[in-house]
Amino acid sequence: MRREIIELIARYDIDFCCIQESKLEYVDAFVCRAIWGPGNFYWSFKPSVGRSGGIISIWNSDKFTCSSCWSMEGAVVVNGYWNADNAHCMIINVYAPCPLSEREDLWDRILCITTQSQATNIYLLGDFNSVRTTSERNGRNSTTNRRDWESFDNFIGSSGLLDLPLHGRTFSCEASRGLYRTTVPLSWRTKAKTGVQNLSVALMLGCLTRDLRSS
Repeated sequence: MRREIIELIARYDIDFCCIQESKLEYVDAFVCRAIWGPGNFYWSFKPSVGRSGGIISIWNSDKFTCSSCWSMEGAVVVNGYWNADNAHCMIINVYAPCPLSEREDLWDRILCITTQSQATNIYLLGDFNSVRTTSERNGRNSTTNRRDWESFDNFIGSSGLLDLPLHGRTFSCEASRGLYRTTVPLSWRTKAKTGVQNLSVALMLGCLTRDLRSS
């Protein structure tokens, strides 16, 4: 799976890459170089617990300047500026936990962060392990908890996020548990009307990978 990520980064000239389920307990410059390839970069990560979970955000440090970054349970948050126009952005890479109560705690923490942020643009993307409606979940495990999708839907509405319609689009994929919101920004929120064009500054790619230790 690592090979596919490298090819996608090179093919589409990715400037910010968000990876979920890395299954890596430690991520250093050597690991990131193997994923990113040539060019300057920096990264932030949330370690896996054994072979479960793990989140990595890697970006082109010539085009994006990080002013702060941190990890928390279920997400990696990167705060900084696109060098081309000095646009202040916050990019939150999400890999939500399975237990509903833990996901609801994550929604609350993200809502608190985005509400207090001074960023002009806030991008939220990743594997949320939730759906907004029962129609998004398919396959044999098509049942869903009403509290689950209502909680997720309320979170998106309360945070002022715009859910992009990715079903059937390039880079989107489906599984039995529903549509992965992992491959382009799930949502953006602007505090100024000039924020939307910043999506063209860099393509942000989120890759759900089985194991980055494989070649």
